[in-house]
Amino acid sequence: MRWRSTFWLMGAAAALFGYIWFFERHQPTTDERNAPQPLLSGFRWKEIDSVQVHRTNAFVVLAHRTNNSWRCFAPVSYPAQSAAIESLLNVAAGLTRDFLVAEALPPPGAPASSRYGLDSPSAVLTLVQGKLRAELRLGDRTASKEQVYAQLAGAPGVYAVPASLLDTIPSAFHEWRDPALAEWATLAFDRVSVSNSTRGFTLAFDRTNLFSLVKPFEARADNERVNRLLRELYSAQVTSFVNDLPGSELDLYGLQPPLLELGIGHGTNLLASIHFGISPTNDPSVVYARLSGHRNVVLTSRNIFDALQISYLDLRDTRLVPFQLEAAESLEVKGPEGFSVRRQGTNEW
Repeated sequence: MRWRSTFWLMGAAAALFGYIWFFERHQPTTDERNAPQPLLSGFRWKEIDSVQVHRTNAFVVLAHRTNNSWRCFAPVSYPAQSAAIESLLNVAAGLTRDFLVAEALPPPGAPASSRYGLDSPSAVLTLVQGKLRAELRLGDRTASKEQVYAQLAGAPGVYAVPASLLDTIPSAFHEWRDPALAEWATLAFDRVSVSNSTRGFTLAFDRTNLFSLVKPFEARADNERVNRLLRELYSAQVTSFVNDLPGSELDLYGLQPPLLELGIGHGTNLLASIHFGISPTNDPSVVYARLSGHRNVVLTSRNIFDALQISYLDLRDTRLVPFQLEAAESLEVKGPEGFSVRRQGTNEW
């Protein structure tokens, strides 16, 4: 009898262990059950493939993730501001179902005010990740203006979500376009050339980033000045996108021919070019520019236009002997009263 009781107890313990192992341990904890339920469930936010935006039923922009960055594909193909898109996705990832306003929208014949502005949504956000797709419609703001009514397409519930989501959704395509004058991160260049109607120059640099003038003649370049010029170029931005299809209108912008042309190349291959034209009659602080690859016309600060008109003479290295003073170890002078000195320690000779 004692053995039989022992077997029964062992069997019960095994059954209890099996229940815990195969069933109970997979049940959500109390904290998990009480955690906010995401409104947009199932997405891995760092793996979203595409984002599409409509505003008041008008198409604004379609962007795709490519090689860990974002690019606009419609209405035209153009580099995107990845930070702006990631900011939107970060807000969307935090949306929850905490504030359920209505189980379903009233019927179409109901007063417009009772339908939360979702008949003609202020914005529609479409997210795609693989086969997973979600369309989030945003209506009116709540009375406090701190939230906006939202509904998932194909689902009945109406929720109130933070209005910061609406603030991160672009109203125009230009808001997501990269304002840089070129895709610098993708340009493996070793030559920079500037030409205009009267003068110009070409700079080349080696793997140690030491620059030299190669046109109009060969000479050492002042690396500090060249680097300063390049920093200005990298930081220059589009202030306004003017025309994506300028066609025969280039002369209106002073771009046929351009007043100044910047070429970025590797060896003899031209990788990118930027043409600079005139200023608008009402704003001399900016100039028209045409960006290669996209061929669109933009406005940019006149500062970069003026900086690129530097004379090649000002880019020459005027030192007799180029060297780094902090790296010098000895100095020897030969002559009637020659002498030599040697560095001892850090700053003593």
